[in-house]
Amino acid sequence: MNNIEPEKKKIIDDVLAERKRQDKKWGKQNHNAYVWASIIGEEYGEMCQAINEFGFNPTPENARNIYTEAIQTIASCVAMLECMERARAIANIRDEEIIIKTNRVIHGLLLPPLPPGEYPAGCNKNGAVYVKLPEGKTLGVKPGEFEFIKAPAWLLEVWERNGYKNGE
Repeated sequence: MNNIEPEKKKIIDDVLAERKRQDKKWGKQNHNAYVWASIIGEEYGEMCQAINEFGFNPTPENARNIYTEAIQTIASCVAMLECMERARAIANIRDEEIIIKTNRVIHGLLLPPLPPGEYPAGCNKNGAVYVKLPEGKTLGVKPGEFEFIKAPAWLLEVWERNGYKNGE
């Protein structure tokens, strides 16, 4: 970061300092996307409030509040990205191909029935498996509804550790 302009370096340094403060106060946070949306939305709302206060009362203190709230909003976004990276590292699901074969019609809520066949799939960090449907939709599948055609070793190990054999 030696070639970064001074104002950018200050902002980055302030964001990193805020991340340290957040981790010290809350510990490492691992939330789902909905919780992160609430956290970041709350921070963004505080930044908007600071901007409004500055608009009605443009004091140096209110200008500093905008900066502080913006740094907290950015730091919260960074915390969410850190959480996502931890989840990927734990699950080791970066670009890993998963193919499953369903052995019967699977019914999902508000989705058309899925006929038996081979499908691209995904999983979460705990090994829960879902079929990847068109338009970004997913359909969770349960043990006994499918078998793995292609899956990373860690995922097969999770399933075996929990007493499931592939295809049973």
